[in-house]
Parts: sequence; structure tokens; C-alpha cells
Amino acid sequence: MVGDPAGANAELERLLADRLRLLGPDHPHVRSTRAGLARWRRRAGAQPAEPGQAWSVVLTAGR
Repeated sequence: MVGDPAGANAELERLLADRLRLLGPDHPHVRSTRAGLARWRRRAGAQPAEPGQAWSVVLTAGR
């Protein structure tokens, strides 16, 4: 994943889906995976519609 934001994004999306299925939305590993995904999306150039939107998804996941 080093130096490959698009590849990291794809891998983290797959990991997030597995963790959600196995651990549920409130598990700490799911939250950390969401945070990592938000960081890699930002590095890949994704722009949230509003400032902080990527992090609000992390903070409100599973609620």
C-alpha cells in the first residue's frame, strides 16, 4: 500500500466490509479501519462535500 493511495483505498474497502460483517459496526477495529479509509481517500484526492465529512462518517458509524 505504500505510495499507492488507490490500491490502499481498495484494500481497506474490502477489509472494512469483512470487519463489519464479522465484528459489527461498533467494534474498535471497524472504527480504525474507517479512519484509515478516510485518510487514504483524502490522500488519493477525494474531496468530501463538506469539510470534515470523511471524519463524521468515522465518528457516526454504526449509530
